[in-house]
Amino acid sequence: MNAHEAIEREVVETSRSGRVSETLRDHIAECASCKETASVAGFMQRLAGAEKDAPLPDPGIVRLKAQLLQNQLMEEQASQALSRVQRTTWILIGTCWATVLVWKWGTVESWLGDASLSRRIMESVSGGAGISLPFVLMLVGLMAATGLLAVHSVLADE
Repeated sequence: MNAHEAIEREVVETSRSGRVSETLRDHIAECASCKETASVAGFMQRLAGAEKDAPLPDPGIVRLKAQLLQNQLMEEQASQALSRVQRTTWILIGTCWATVLVWKWGTVESWLGDASLSRRIMESVSGGAGISLPFVLMLVGLMAATGLLAVHSVLADE
């Protein structure tokens, strides 16, 4: 063993006892290797003392916490996927409404200006304004889809 190894061993021993001589303290201040050894030895001493003082937690509790965290992670992943589907559905329904309004704006505008909306819709369906029964059924279906998605959004947030 060379002299440097002997000094490092002495640095480790003094970290255990806490008593450092003046010459060793001066050497540690000058030598980077011994300074690092003293730092690591001190840290290891504090770590060793901490392990004795703190009891280990119950393994059953650790296992339950791990399962809880795993379940929370799986719920978050499923929730993110459902949120993406919900946003996509909102975009699709919004696009459908925009398409319908652009496509039949003249008829919608005449419906909005008429006092008896139900009579006007029935005339349109019977062939008077160029709106067919399938189109009206599509509007009803689009309204139902919008309502269901709105209710789902409210219930999903709770």
